Amino acid sequence: MASVTTSPLGVKTNTSSCSRSSFSVSRNSAGFDVSEHLGDRSYVMLETFRRILDDLGRMDKPVLAVVPGPALGAGNVLVAACDMVIAAASAKFGQPEIKAGVFNTGAAALLPRIVGRKRAFEIVLGGASISAAEAERIGLITRAVPDETLEAEAAVIARRFQESSAAVLQCARRALVGGLDAPFAEALRHAEDVYLNQLMASEDAVEGLQALIAKRKPAWKDR
Repeated sequence: MASVTTSPLGVKTNTSSCSRSSFSVSRNSAGFDVSEHLGDRSYVMLETFRRILDDLGRMDKPVLAVVPGPALGAGNVLVAACDMVIAAASAKFGQPEIKAGVFNTGAAALLPRIVGRKRAFEIVLGGASISAAEAERIGLITRAVPDETLEAEAAVIARRFQESSAAVLQCARRALVGGLDAPFAEALRHAEDVYLNQLMASEDAVEGLQALIAKRKPAWKDR
């Protein structure tokens, strides 16, 4: 399981091995440390944050963000970088950096790809926060749920992953991620390559199809 917690004092990561991956943003993801943008510290900050985003992109497992509170600044970018995001209805999202005379480089590069040019400009240049309901509407998060059911909803998604083959999930994610920034024809060829040369070479793909034919529950081997 991999977890990332953002806070006004920076970005902390903690990673350990697990067959599935999850990502959590804590309630104190409410902003950013102004001092990290000053002098030589800004270069270190950008390098550190780029590595975190690169690590998320290379993670060969589904990445789920569970957001119980405000995800602003770096927290918002980390949310945008996840595969799926479930948030409490009271959560807020945004990029307040512009109010302090700076901007978030990750937001500038990533948000237009997630929510489109117009909303990305509004979020990055305007500096205002948006509600979880609005974040869901524009595609920044997957779903907003009542605060009191957040953990239960997250558990349902986690169980869904646990009931699937890790090998099949990895192949499906590779097909999706590899085609995100490619033209349609290239993305389709990439997905076909993953399907034919990786998925169908796995034991679990054969097991899943045979289980369906036999009308029984598959016995995944995660390979």
